[in-house]
Amino acid sequence: MSENEVKNEVKSEAGAETKQESTSDVLKGKISSLLSSATNIGRSVVETAKDTVEKGKEVVEEHIREREANETYRKLGKKVYKLVSRDELKLPESCQKYIEALDDLYADDNSGDEACAEGDASCSGCCGGKDKDDDAK
Repeated sequence: MSENEVKNEVKSEAGAETKQESTSDVLKGKISSLLSSATNIGRSVVETAKDTVEKGKEVVEEHIREREANETYRKLGKKVYKLVSRDELKLPESCQKYIEALDDLYADDNSGDEACAEGDASCSGCCGGKDKDDDAK
């Protein structure tokens, strides 16, 4: 092998090594970039999940409050209806349509305990009996 051939071969091998190193560096850079992007996406997903859970909790809490308010309104309505039915309470004329609607709903029931099953285990005492809520006072 001539001296020129040896020099060319050495240059060729050196060029190949440099080419391999640059390809390796490019791949390392791309992998690093992909890893960074994946990490950022993961953080976004976690943050979105946390926000969704927080909003879900708020919605559930609001539904619980609404259910409790509706239950309280129902109990109040029963008490008011019984008081009006016994002429112990007089409501404005604007409320009379609601009393009449309840009267119509329970027209077939002659017991007079339309809005509450008096004596029932679930009775709240709205029919003149002792109210469970009175015990707490």
